[in-house]
Amino acid sequence: MVYVTYFYLLITVLGVVTSAPTPQLNNDETSVLRYFNENNGSGQYNYLYQLSNGETRAENGYPKVVGEAQIPVISISGKYSYVGTDGVTYWVHYTADENGYNPVVGTGPEPANNFNTN
Repeated sequence: MVYVTYFYLLITVLGVVTSAPTPQLNNDETSVLRYFNENNGSGQYNYLYQLSNGETRAENGYPKVVGEAQIPVISISGKYSYVGTDGVTYWVHYTADENGYNPVVGTGPEPANNFNTN
């Protein structure tokens, strides 16, 4: 008798669990709104992209020679940003060269940049 009661209880619980609505996945596809890529083959390049979900990235680089030893390096400047799940825009502007990687990080509207993004 006890086993029959547990059996009916189990069937009832399974019926409730399996009839619960399943979570809906976000089927929105992210699309490319803007894309540019240029590379001259000698170390100078420039690229950018902008996606429909608010993500952006732009970067350019060029070769240069530094110091008395004439050491070749590539000087890079760039930025990227995205909209977080909290609705806030997060951004990073950076340079990378013989002085290392130098990021500036923030949230909200991006400050003006000083490099060409075509």
